[in-house]
Amino acid sequence: MQASENYPLAGPKNSPRTVLAEGGFTADTEIMTTTGPVMAAELTSGDTVLALNPTTRMVKPKEVVKVQTIHDVDEIIALETRRCDFRLAPDHPFFYTTKAISKIRKTTVADLQQWFQRRFVNEWQPRSGTRLEEVDITDLVDVYEICAASEDHGIAFRAALPDDCTPVGSSSHKGCLFDPDTFKQYQSEIESVADRTTIHSGSNSRRRPYRFEGDDFIEFLGWFIAEGSVSWTQSRDTPHIQLAQKDERHRPKIASLFERLGIKPSVTNNGFSFGSTIFGTMLDELCGHGSKNKRIPSFIWNVSNPQKQLLFETLMIGDGTDQRTYYTASEELAGDVLRLSLELGSKPRYTKRGDMWRIFVSSNADGFRSDRNLDWEANSDPLYRVTIYDFSLVMAGRNGKFQWVGASGVV
Repeated sequence: MQASENYPLAGPKNSPRTVLAEGGFTADTEIMTTTGPVMAAELTSGDTVLALNPTTRMVKPKEVVKVQTIHDVDEIIALETRRCDFRLAPDHPFFYTTKAISKIRKTTVADLQQWFQRRFVNEWQPRSGTRLEEVDITDLVDVYEICAASEDHGIAFRAALPDDCTPVGSSSHKGCLFDPDTFKQYQSEIESVADRTTIHSGSNSRRRPYRFEGDDFIEFLGWFIAEGSVSWTQSRDTPHIQLAQKDERHRPKIASLFERLGIKPSVTNNGFSFGSTIFGTMLDELCGHGSKNKRIPSFIWNVSNPQKQLLFETLMIGDGTDQRTYYTASEELAGDVLRLSLELGSKPRYTKRGDMWRIFVSSNADGFRSDRNLDWEANSDPLYRVTIYDFSLVMAGRNGKFQWVGASGVV
């Protein structure tokens, strides 16, 4: 059987920057998107997948241009190993390496039968982000007051500010108070003349820092996503923020982090806690409220790779095992952790029982043998051709097993 015998090519032959669609995925093949795995039959134009350039080995989000349903493909090829599970049309593009040659080469799934042993694409370059040097949470919340304190007399302090930089209140002991609009408009001027600036949610709330070193803030978010909660109750004026941690191996690390953040929590045998409306609101908005709604904040995808690794390792300490297995009841967080591990250079696998996701992170150099792992199967179901923009490979698979494989088309 010729590889393209029953699969007419689609699209104009001379169209610029167009690679004509080939092959096809079974409906239950999951493709890794920026929000987690999505079945090929449910992908739509405009979705964003995580794609690989075979020349540069760079991974980037790329847009799905088209999903085409094809019929009358009566035979497909099964490629199955412990860490791989594909059902693909015989002419589906496939990329591989060998033990002797690390360069990525392209063939079709049917032509894999001609060779005895091949390796999957096992190495790639994570997308480079920008190091987050500092986090100012006044950029993340809308309701707060800033208290600017100075050793100078109040009149002298105000005289050093622009004429229309007017406080909403002042205290001889605590300083001048500024609303969010005034503070953001004149932030640099206020901070330059104040000896100390702090944030609070009301006159009776505790004043806390609002600027944090980037690594410390990311580590704090990692602990919160894995072990944290925000409790809003009618019996308290402010929400209760808790990081649960009983393990004595990790408690000193969290205590040191709070000290660097400038936050003094209450400490019990069960963990660490503090009250703050501002932090409670911010954490719910960034990371989701409740264990089933946890997620990784969107800004993380643009930070440096060492900072992504810091977040990942903190998550793994909190909800993972020494064998690099991560557990979560949040579907959104599961998708985020799958993406994060992929962007850091590891191929993820997962299983799911009820609401609980179990994610396995591996950097194994996987391969396969055509005489053991390749077989033909009869097929009567539609297949799906996924065309993406610019890059050639997607991370895909069935039953929670993922490997790099060719997209059906690239424009």
